[in-house]
Amino acid sequence: MLNTTKHRAQLVGKAGLAILFASAFSAPAAANAGVVLVTIAFPFAVVDWRSLVRQPVVMALLAYVIYLIALTVVLSITRPEGTNLHWSDPWDWLQLALFIPVAFFVQANSEDLGRLLLFCILGLIIGALWRLDWAGLLHSPQAYFYTKRDGYGFHPNEFALFSGTALLGMVLLRRRWWAGSPVRTLLWIACLLLLLQAFLVTKSRGPWFSILATIGFVFILSHHHRDGSINLPQTRISRYAVAILVLAVFAATQGQMIASRLLAEIPIIQDIASGKQEYLTTSSFALRWNAQIFGVESWLQRPLTGWGPKTSQSLMKASGNPKLQYRLGGFITHLHNTYLELLVQTGAIGLILAGVLIALLLRGLVLAFRADRLAVDLYLFLLGAFVFLLLFSLFEYRSTGRDWRFYWILLAGTASSFSLSAGKATDSGSSIAGKSG
Repeated sequence: MLNTTKHRAQLVGKAGLAILFASAFSAPAAANAGVVLVTIAFPFAVVDWRSLVRQPVVMALLAYVIYLIALTVVLSITRPEGTNLHWSDPWDWLQLALFIPVAFFVQANSEDLGRLLLFCILGLIIGALWRLDWAGLLHSPQAYFYTKRDGYGFHPNEFALFSGTALLGMVLLRRRWWAGSPVRTLLWIACLLLLLQAFLVTKSRGPWFSILATIGFVFILSHHHRDGSINLPQTRISRYAVAILVLAVFAATQGQMIASRLLAEIPIIQDIASGKQEYLTTSSFALRWNAQIFGVESWLQRPLTGWGPKTSQSLMKASGNPKLQYRLGGFITHLHNTYLELLVQTGAIGLILAGVLIALLLRGLVLAFRADRLAVDLYLFLLGAFVFLLLFSLFEYRSTGRDWRFYWILLAGTASSFSLSAGKATDSGSSIAGKSG
C-alpha cells in the first residue's frame, strides 16, 4: 500500500511539473494548478525525510523561513514608526520555498529536464504571441517597435528577464532540441528572432546590460571547458555564420530605437554626477537614484534586521519625500534593487541568509557537473540564467510578484534538484541521468 501511494504521488507530481513548466508564462491559472499538484504530491512521495532535511539547500531555506517568520512576529509587536506591517506580509516571500517540491520531482534527470525547458520556452513564445498588441502593431509597425514598451501581459522589465533567459536557452540548448534537419534549424531561427524582438520591445535597459554581461560570462566559461577535458558539441561554422549574419541584420534594424533608449537619460546622469540636487521625477533614472539613496538611509537606521517584509513602500510614503513620487501623491512601489530591498526589509541578516541559499544552489550545480551528473549544455544554461538573474536584480525588484515567483520556482527547483539527487533525498528508484543529448 505504501509503495502504491508513493507511486501515485510520483505520477501526480510529474503531471503537475509538466503543467507548471508548460504554462508558467502563458496560463497563470494552469501554472497555479501545477504548483498545487506538485505541492500536494510532495509529502506523499518523499522516501527519506531525514535525508531531505539534512540537505544544505533545504537547511539554508529553513533557516531563512524561520528568520523571516520570527522577524515578522517581533516587528508586528514592536511596530517601528513609518511601517504598516501585517501578519500576511511574509507570505509572498514564503511561497518562494515551493521550489523544493519542484526540485524533488525534477530529480536531476537531464533528458526529462530538457523536454520540460523546451515546453517552458514554447509556452513563453505562444503566450507572448497571444497577448501581443496586434491592433497596434498592424496599425503602425514603426510606432510599435520604436515608441511602445510592451511586456506581453507582464511588466516590461519582468518579461525582459523571462525572454532573456529563454534566449540563453535557445542558444545553449540548441543541439538538444533543434539539430537534425533544415526544418528544425529554420524553426530555431524563427523562435530566436521572435524572442529577440520581444526582448528589445520591452525597452528595458537594465536587462539589456545584464544579458550582454551574461553572454560574456557564458562565452568565457564555454571556452574554458572546450579547451579542457570536456568538449562542447561542435557545429558547422557556416551555420554559426548564417545565424550571426541574420542576428546582425536584425539588430541593425533596431539600432535607432536602442540608441535612443540608451541615450535618453544621459543629461539626467550628468546632472546627478555633477551634484545637482534637482532631479526630474519624470526621469526613470532619477527616480531610481533617489529611491536607492532613500533605501540606503532607511537600511542604516536598522542595519541588522531591517523594517520587515513589504515595508519599503510604506516607508517611502511616510517620508513624504517628493523625489520619490512619479506624480503628485503617487509614490513608486519599490526601490528598484532587489539587494537593497532585502536589506531594508530583512536587514543584513536576511541578505546573508539569502546569499547563502543562492551560493549553495550554485555550488550544487558545479559539483553535479564535476561529478558528470549534469550535461555541459544544461550546466552552462543554468549558471547563465542565475548570473542573468543576479545582474537583473541590481536594476529591478519583482521577487514577491506571482510571475517572478514562477520563474524562481522553476530555476531554483531545477538547480537544487541536482543537490537533492546527490544526497539521495529523492526516490531511489528514479532515474538520474547524467549526460544527455
